[in-house]
Amino acid sequence: MEGESYFSKSHPELIMKVYPALRGEEFVENEFRQAREIGQCGISVPEALEVTRFNGRPALIMQRIVHKKSFCRLAGECPEMIPSLGRRMAAMTRDLHSKAPSCEGTFPSASGKYRSLLESNTVLDDADKLLVREALDAIEADERETLLHGDLHFGNIITDGASDYFIDIGDVSTGHPNHDLAMFYIVTHFGCDHSFDFIYHMSWPQALEFWEEFKTAYYGHPVEDREVYGWLRNYMLARSVWFKIDQIQTTLCSLLRRDDRPLTAEIRLRDLGE
Repeated sequence: MEGESYFSKSHPELIMKVYPALRGEEFVENEFRQAREIGQCGISVPEALEVTRFNGRPALIMQRIVHKKSFCRLAGECPEMIPSLGRRMAAMTRDLHSKAPSCEGTFPSASGKYRSLLESNTVLDDADKLLVREALDAIEADERETLLHGDLHFGNIITDGASDYFIDIGDVSTGHPNHDLAMFYIVTHFGCDHSFDFIYHMSWPQALEFWEEFKTAYYGHPVEDREVYGWLRNYMLARSVWFKIDQIQTTLCSLLRRDDRPLTAEIRLRDLGE
């Protein structure tokens, strides 16, 4: 979560998210409106209540989910729950992808956002930029107004034991559902054991098991990763320019050039020099 968060002992049901000063009130007002719009679409998210200021910085007061845990932390602590957590995440994601904004233009287009990032990108070489540009051209031929989380993975869903919620919704956008699925594929298929333990509080094999449960429930039947990779490859290429770490951008493009096979642990570890 960007910035810092504070809560009051006298009002444990509230949390205040304080943003960097450079964000400005307009940015926070926009996030407030988007959070309200998502809630009005029937998506389960913590309620945005008020825009305010704290120590001269813009802030947003929101509903605090008490005693919450992320799906990835819960999966790491209780691996036997991975099948049910994968199915629950799939059901939430399918529901999200069945929605469209009530007002056109409320949320940015995912492909438009990636194209803008590509044009200002200083990391990728000309060949990789061409690869991403061609992927975006193909994506935009089948553009949709579906609501997207924008940063979909098991760390951005929390539960208090009674209800499940999407969090970190600052990247909500519209477009083909494959944009969201591509992000989750990258999270579960790109990286090393130590990154999962540190970032997601679970092991890499557990992450892959979670993906398998999610994938089967989302599509409604078993499907091979090789086939899913074919559906998501262009969307993963487009997503590559979103990452702030240079090595992730360049390594993703290098791996995704291999359109004859999906990402696997063997490819990733060799290409990352592990």
